[in-house]
Amino acid sequence: FRRVLFRSEMSVRLSNGALLIMPISGHSVGARLRLALRPEDVDILPASSLVQTGLDGLVHDIVFLGERQLLRVQLADGKMIEAVQISTKSHAFERGAAVKINLPADRMRVLGA
Repeated sequence: FRRVLFRSEMSVRLSNGALLIMPISGHSVGARLRLALRPEDVDILPASSLVQTGLDGLVHDIVFLGERQLLRVQLADGKMIEAVQISTKSHAFERGAAVKINLPADRMRVLGA
């Protein structure tokens, strides 16, 4: 994966090895950062999705909240991610389903080390 970075961008390697290009700058090469993303900004997609920066996971739990649902997804390293999505039949996930998690870099915030 090669891409030219602009001055306002940096590449971030996640603990699972995934690489994100983020629209921020001002951090030292090799610095450890803590990233935050609101649950409603996390995209949970079918495992067959062709998301380049996606993480693989399994649906651990689903909590129905009326027109929305909270999905708790377990990553390969055991960490959990929560996502809030509008309940639709096109993306009806079941507990234990393999999914792809898209983390939109433009909506992430850096909290520091």
